[in-house]
Amino acid sequence: MNQKDLNSQTRHNINQAAALEKAREREAWFKVVVKVLSWRDGPTSTGVKILRDKITDREWKLYSRRKLQTNITFNREQLLQELREMEQKIKSFGGFEID
Repeated sequence: MNQKDLNSQTRHNINQAAALEKAREREAWFKVVVKVLSWRDGPTSTGVKILRDKITDREWKLYSRRKLQTNITFNREQLLQELREMEQKIKSFGGFEID
C-alpha cells in the first residue's frame, strides 16, 4: 500500500468514526426528546400509556439547553416560560428521577 492509499484509508476511518459518534449523539438526543415529550403529556385518558423511564437531571439540562440553542420560534423569555411550565407538568406526573 503506498502513502496516498494509506492517507486515504486513514481519512476514511476518521470520517467513519466521526459519523458513528454523531449518530450516537443523535440517537441519545432523540431518546431524551421522546422521554420528555412522553412525560409532558402524562398518562393518556385511558391510562394505557406506561411511563417507566424517568427523566434525569442531566437529560433535562440537555433538553433545555438544546431547545434554547435551536430556538427560532419564540423569544428567549417565552421559551424559558414554556420550559418552566413543561417542567412543572412533568413534575406533577412524577416524571423526574429524585436523587
